Order: sequence, then structure tokens, then C-alpha cells
Amino acid sequence: MGHYLRARGPKGKAEVKKMQGARQVLDYALQKNTLIDKKAIELLEGRENFTELIDEALSENPSDAVITEERISQLIVRKDTKVSTTLMPSVFVEKGKKRFFRDEYKANYRIMEESDITGKSYSEGKIEDFLAYFRDKFSFLEPMLKKRQGFEPKPLSRIERSAKREIEFIAMVRDKRKSKNGHLLFVLEDMENELPALVLKDDVKLFEKASGIMQDEVLGFKAVKSSNSELVIIKEVIWPDIPARNFKPIKEQLNIACVSDTHVGSKMFLEKEFSKFISWLSGSYGNGKEAEKVSRIKYLTITGDLCDGIGVYPEQIEELAIKDINQQYELFAEFIKQVPESIEVFIIPGNHDAVRRADPQPALGKEFAKELHSLGNIHMLGSPSMVEIEGLKTLLYHGNSMHQINEAVPGMDMKKPNKTMEEMLKRRTLVPTYGLRYPIVPEKKDYLLIREVPDIFITGDMHHNGYSNYKGTLCINAGAWQSTTKLQVQLGHVPTPGISPTIDLQTGKITENLFYQA
Repeated sequence: MGHYLRARGPKGKAEVKKMQGARQVLDYALQKNTLIDKKAIELLEGRENFTELIDEALSENPSDAVITEERISQLIVRKDTKVSTTLMPSVFVEKGKKRFFRDEYKANYRIMEESDITGKSYSEGKIEDFLAYFRDKFSFLEPMLKKRQGFEPKPLSRIERSAKREIEFIAMVRDKRKSKNGHLLFVLEDMENELPALVLKDDVKLFEKASGIMQDEVLGFKAVKSSNSELVIIKEVIWPDIPARNFKPIKEQLNIACVSDTHVGSKMFLEKEFSKFISWLSGSYGNGKEAEKVSRIKYLTITGDLCDGIGVYPEQIEELAIKDINQQYELFAEFIKQVPESIEVFIIPGNHDAVRRADPQPALGKEFAKELHSLGNIHMLGSPSMVEIEGLKTLLYHGNSMHQINEAVPGMDMKKPNKTMEEMLKRRTLVPTYGLRYPIVPEKKDYLLIREVPDIFITGDMHHNGYSNYKGTLCINAGAWQSTTKLQVQLGHVPTPGISPTIDLQTGKITENLFYQA
């Protein structure tokens, strides 16, 4: 712990306060006769409830020699999102074929096929396809921005760039870079024209905000003319965003269970824990309260990376327990076939699955999931897709773009995937930029736009559970069922595997159901 004790010359108040916070965390852990690793201390320093978190870590795992970053991270997720947690018992009592509430309740859902690319991919990769893709994006977002109060945009070709006069316009970001003087320089364009624009580094708040602008976004701008006749100085940026409203609960107490990233076929697939989850859904439980919750699970979402796949990344073969893609899907199907028929299951693919890697992804084909396609309660959809469940628009997306958004937008964190999801809602698109880490197919219709405001938004990919309510939309990242991989160790990423969140549609409350303990 010497890092926190060594003097390193003059320090500012913030750094001194940080060191004092770390010292308090360490001292409290020592009082409790336990060790705590450095990364865990960094998570706890500055938190008023650090003693509560340490006590909880010790009470749940009294035999642990060291309080780890992973343990503290899981506890913080629970506390910060006001999510209740239920730890599933290690021994289940089979209750037989008891009839549950869901067995008598008729499902009320509508698959919004207009949101799904499956069977409708016509792009040939021609220039015309690219033009149609970008124009569709602009045409959808432009009228949305025009509705903003106090904003009267004009086309770039009609703007009078008079000195000191404010100009307002809507444009797509064609290019973004730092100028030699440290300002942010943009090239902005609409359907007819383009212009260069600056955000000055001295405009600190705006500069920070504009640093998160991504290429190909469609935004509203307020600006003034600079001394350079062609250049304008941006004074305000307006994102399309979703409107603020309250989550709209339903009358019936029904639950949605969420899972993602099962990675069947991987050596790190948590087969025992996932079997436990399936048994739990099927009616094996520890007490009456648990039975009541399970009895009202009418819907299950699985948001991608169903199997680990083959050749997805270098040397993956060494981490595979099943080296045949068909056998991977056969095992996945064996699990899903055990889900009670009274539960409607919505399944989308991810970047590890046997579909094209580019977004939007079509549904997994019958050649890999023939049995699942034949079951009436199993619905194989594309990524993204939207389903209206009990009147609530539910957006499902694996999350292929989340890493690139995290890299581009300051303040994003792999341990807070719900914040990345909020950025998608703010931008009204799941993939803001064309041509970064994950490819996009330029369809004539942009299926990645968030055209309908979702009541519920569910993703995966990040292997880290996260939850929030953003302007009335419940954001849920459903975590994973794969333990820590070598790549995650190299990245310093701590996943939260073996957790299935359930959403109470009557209250909007999210409950974590834990099936795995590290």
C-alpha cells in the first residue's frame, strides 16, 4: 500500500483528499482484520458508504483472504442502481408440476418486424447504397431536431454568415479533429452544402461536451461567424435525444427475465450455473417468495453471443471446450428447450454467433437452430429488434458498438454499460459512426436508428451488468454467463457473470438474481 503513503512532491487539494480517502478505506479494512487489494481501494475511496460495502463483502464471503476489486464492483452496481438482489440457493427443492400464474396468463406481445433486418437485406455495397443509408439517417433526425423550442435552423446554403450574428442549422458531422492550436475543428454538412466550424478550447464546458461528438452524428448547432469568412464558431450543440417522461407501468404484475452472452462452447461457459438458472425458471426454488416471482416471469430475452463461435479472435480454439459450431448450438438448444412453454423467449444474435458480423444482424438461421425455430414460444429475431411486450416497447440490441462509443466519448466505463446505452438514446442511434471497430452494412433504410422511443432497452456484449432509468426508459445490460477470459484479464476488465436481472413491469423495479459467486 506504499503507493498511497509515499510523498511525490507538492499536491493539490483533490489529490490530498483522494489519498486521505484511500487511507481511510485501508485503515477500516485493517480494523476488520482483512486485506483489500489496491484496485478495490480505488473503487471505494471517496465513497461515503465504503464501510457498509466492506462489511457487506465480509458478511457474504467471510472466508475470503482478500477483498477483491470484482467483489466491490458487484456491490457498487447493486447500491448505485437501487437494484435489489436475490442470491439463489445452492440446493433447490423440486416442486413438481405446480401451475404458475404465467401458465394461465395469455401473452400479450407484438414483434415489430419493421425494426428487424431479417430477410430484408438488399445492400450491394454500391455508392448508391451508402448515399441512401446516410440520407435516410439525416432525413429521420432532421425533423426531430427542428421541433426543438427556441431553435430555428436553416439549410447551410441559406445561412447569412454576417459578423456577430447567430446562425442555427442542422448538419451531419463529416469530420472531427484537433486544430494545431488545440481547438476542435469540424467539417459539417447537410444535403446540399458544407462548412467548417470550431469549438474553442477556452469555452471549457462546451469543449468538454463537444469532445463527445462522434463522426456521422446528426446534430443541431447554434454558432456565430468568425473573422474567417468561411469558418463559424459553435456556441451550442443540440442532440436529438429522447423526450423525458415517466416509465409507464402495466396493471398486471408480470416479469421479464434477461440473460445475455451465454458463450456456450467456451471453456469458461458457466454450464452448472446456467443449468441452475433454467431450473429456476422451470419452477425449482427455495421458498414461497421466490416461487411467486418466478411464477410471474412471462418473458425471457437473450441478447446475443449465444455460443462462443469459431475463429472469432486469434487463438480462440485454445479456449473452446466444443470446437464444432453445430455442436455448440445443439447444446444451447438443449438448455433453451427446457424453458417452460408458457414463457415467451426472444433471442437475438451477437458478434460471436453464426450470422454476419456487421450490424444490423439478421436472426440466426434454421441451419444452426432448427429445433428452436420449430418451438412456438421461441422467437429468433435480428439485432437490433423491437418487441412490444404488454404494451411496452422493448428494444433488443447485442451491443456491438458499445466499445467504440466508450473509446470516443469521455467518461464512459466498461463497468457502467448503462451509461453507454444512455449515449445511444441521446444520439437516437445504436451505432453513431460508420466504419469504426465493427462493420455496418449500408442498407437503404438505417435499421440502427432508434426510431421509436423504447420503454425498455436491453443489451449485452459488455459482460457487466448495469441498470438505469434514462428519461423514462429502463436501460438493462444483462451481463454474461462466461467467467473471466484471458483478453478481459489483459484489459483489466472485471465481468459480472451468472446474474439474471428480472424486470417487474408493474413497478419498473429491477431485481438481480445471482447464480454464481466468484
